[in-house]
Amino acid sequence: MRKILVVCMALLLVLSTVGCSNKEENESIADEKITIEQYAKLVDLSKEEIIKVLGEEPKYSEDQDLEFQKTGIKISVGSIGVDSEVVTKITITSGDVDFNGVKLGSNIEDFRNVFGKEFRSGEGYSDFKYNDTLILSVDYSTNKEDAGKTVRAYILNPME
Repeated sequence: MRKILVVCMALLLVLSTVGCSNKEENESIADEKITIEQYAKLVDLSKEEIIKVLGEEPKYSEDQDLEFQKTGIKISVGSIGVDSEVVTKITITSGDVDFNGVKLGSNIEDFRNVFGKEFRSGEGYSDFKYNDTLILSVDYSTNKEDAGKTVRAYILNPME
């Protein structure tokens, strides 16, 4: 039952994402937001389920991740426990995704204000606990001219 619900929610994500990419034809959809919650629900789905839910055939990157052009995400698949080939990491580079009020391109301090103190950090990244079961890892610039500007985020399953 849980997987059916997750698949339905992910399908809604895809439909809203595809609609938003065609703003000229349907202006009313442009107001809808793509959120971190929608992407987080994709973690733990199988490769086959993700392809079915997103409704597009992915391209394979050099590191064998699945790249979905329409949704603008990259999915890493791996084995966790007895389950095989489930989504373990979602890479997000779009500035359109709503991370509970902040977006990529914001300063890392904005993410800290929303998600609290990171539990792990290093030069150019901060890891936050998300929904008690996942990790939100945010990369940011360390260059002098745009220090702290967020550029990429990952939703990770810590069980990987």
